Amino acid sequence: MSEQFHPSNEEYTVELTKAPSLGLLARLAKAIHTFRSLPQRIYNTFLLFKHRELKKPASKNVCPMRYLNPFLYLHYSTKIAAKSAVIKAILKYPRKDPEGGLFNDQDNAMVFLPVLQDLYPEETITPEDFIFTCNKESLRKYRQPILRFIGPQSIEKQSKELQAVIEDTIQFYCKEKQEISIDATEFSFVLAVAVMSRLLLGHPGPFQAYREIASAVDLVNRYMMKKTLKQPLSKEEKEGYKESLLTLRSAIDTSFRSQGPFSSESFVETLREEKLLTPLQVKMSLYAMYSAGSDTSSSLLNYLLWQLGKHPEFQEEIFNEMSASKEDLFTYANQSEAIGRIISESLRLFTPAYVIGRISPQPLICTIKDKSGNILCQERIEKNEKLLSMPTFAARDPFLFQNPDEFHPHRFSNPSKGYSWFPFGDGAHSCPGQWLAKAEIAMITAILIRRYRFDSSPKQEFQQLGYISLKSSEQVQLKLFPRTMAQNAVR
Repeated sequence: MSEQFHPSNEEYTVELTKAPSLGLLARLAKAIHTFRSLPQRIYNTFLLFKHRELKKPASKNVCPMRYLNPFLYLHYSTKIAAKSAVIKAILKYPRKDPEGGLFNDQDNAMVFLPVLQDLYPEETITPEDFIFTCNKESLRKYRQPILRFIGPQSIEKQSKELQAVIEDTIQFYCKEKQEISIDATEFSFVLAVAVMSRLLLGHPGPFQAYREIASAVDLVNRYMMKKTLKQPLSKEEKEGYKESLLTLRSAIDTSFRSQGPFSSESFVETLREEKLLTPLQVKMSLYAMYSAGSDTSSSLLNYLLWQLGKHPEFQEEIFNEMSASKEDLFTYANQSEAIGRIISESLRLFTPAYVIGRISPQPLICTIKDKSGNILCQERIEKNEKLLSMPTFAARDPFLFQNPDEFHPHRFSNPSKGYSWFPFGDGAHSCPGQWLAKAEIAMITAILIRRYRFDSSPKQEFQQLGYISLKSSEQVQLKLFPRTMAQNAVR
């Protein structure tokens, strides 16, 4: 690829096509390049071992003006897509399409299947038993029940139960007194697990159980990333991993057996009664809800609360807007322009699903063309080379966002402006839980601000660590100060 850089706001199209095999001279040139790149491979490997996560090492290889950025590591090489149009072009293809498709998704199977096999060692688990590893035909049967219960057309039906879970979580953490201090990182994770458990999975609690589940999900996800990056694991980490699997298995089995507080139209009951999934696949779906659903939404909420605590002016903007609204809490929270801007800007600066991987069983050519059809550049992606879409870098593209590292919610004042960097993915594999995550975060923001003014620490920007999802490097602490009873009237 020639070093041609073009700003993101130019109009261009991206095409992925199968590439011809390399000739003898091309293979020789590739071998020479591999040898010459050895210092870079060693350096990147050093960065991965030093930081024990992916995002920061990857950031040192990303140029904001490149379409695809090479990232070389001793164990593999990858191309990083950090531009919206390139990310969209990659994500429109099925993640696993063995019959002539571009991708076959061996990568996800390598990450997740060992954990699932450790979780249920007596079962025979195949890639078709899990939503993140199954083929494009099987994907529908996993996604349909999720969308049925928490998709864009149905999330409002869950509003009363969602509000009840949020109220119960606040009551668990926030005893009424003049000043309340809470660990926002733990609070966010436990809330996300409680919402997932009680809203969908029929797990009756108590809250201490949700704390244990949250801790287990976090530990397992960190363990998975370290193992994927081939980093050493301590004896304590291995023992903690085994204990966490027992906690998750107990939670999944409780949900699987529970009739829940619902009618027979509950999520778990539907999975069982429709018989589209085997009992094992139902349990694997419950694991996916805990692992992916609670981890990502809690990370975003933790960051959003930290930013709001640093910016009391935005708290008051939301409070004043809410005080003037005649809508019920769910409708207000999910239609609020002020809350919407805060969520959008927090999601831009802290994109939990920061990396979305693909891997191809054959060489590909990525072709970039301008609006007249002229080729701007072409990049070859080799067989089994990883192709990573990283929305977190696209979200800070200086050609898309002015002062991209600053927290400035009013950049989203135009309600029609969507997420141009695809933080929830795109295409057939877009996150089916995104409407629940946004509703949950909008409602907890409204309820907290209706009741409290709050301050957050640390004051300085913390690192964002790239595990299975993005994590903050420090615990976020909140100090909450109750508003007056008149201000705190419940709708």
